Amino acid sequence: ILTALNSSGFLYSTDIAKFVGFVIPDYLKLRWKFLKLNKLFKHFHFKSIINSLPNIDIFLHDSNHEPRWQAFELEMIYHKLNKTSIILIDDVNLDVLRNFIHKHSNFQTVIIREKSKFSCVLYHYLVSIERISSV
Repeated sequence: ILTALNSSGFLYSTDIAKFVGFVIPDYLKLRWKFLKLNKLFKHFHFKSIINSLPNIDIFLHDSNHEPRWQAFELEMIYHKLNKTSIILIDDVNLDVLRNFIHKHSNFQTVIIREKSKFSCVLYHYLVSIERISSV
């Protein structure tokens, strides 16, 4: 992801584990920041981290796949999204996805079936499918 940003973006990672980012080469770590979540207060801590960040262009959920956590993350980041933001969700809970889209109907959805799980891409109506496919 950092390589794809072409020196023009910043990547924030959050997790409850502390061994995150070990595969990132040192020359890219200047544009990456790891924000460790306190396991006992992860909801509160995640919310405060998101509120402290600039607007979000791309959000990738590939963490706790429990429906309550997925729904929480999506609601927390929604108010920080730009008008052309993209959300990527690995192993998405389809009920969480339906509820989010019902509440925030300004997204188009691409669902990808991967054997027994689903992933998805959400993007605003303002972003054309041609633009996404060229990314």
